[in-house]
Amino acid sequence: MKFYKFLVFITIVISIMLIAIHGNRKANKRNIDYEIIGIIKDISYDIKLIPTIIVGDNSYYLDTYGIRESSGLNVGDSIYKRSGNKYLEHYRKYDNGFYLKENYKIR
Repeated sequence: MKFYKFLVFITIVISIMLIAIHGNRKANKRNIDYEIIGIIKDISYDIKLIPTIIVGDNSYYLDTYGIRESSGLNVGDSIYKRSGNKYLEHYRKYDNGFYLKENYKIR
């Protein structure tokens, strides 16, 4: 009887792990398919300080890129990500004419 309970427990744990791995891969695939090109119109942060940006008429939650409030996203910065690419490019122009480019990769 103990072996049966142990076997059921192991089966449940392995099933949960496989479902979680599949869900993560599916979410990453969906994020890779996004195309974001434009200027940030608005930024809001959730309780974990993860930004949601509005570019054009669409909003994007940037959790999978590891971006937090301290990353320096500002309204007016440019965001560039082609469909099929794992990298999100962030461009910021300073008053002196210099640009800063940062890349964020899907985790």
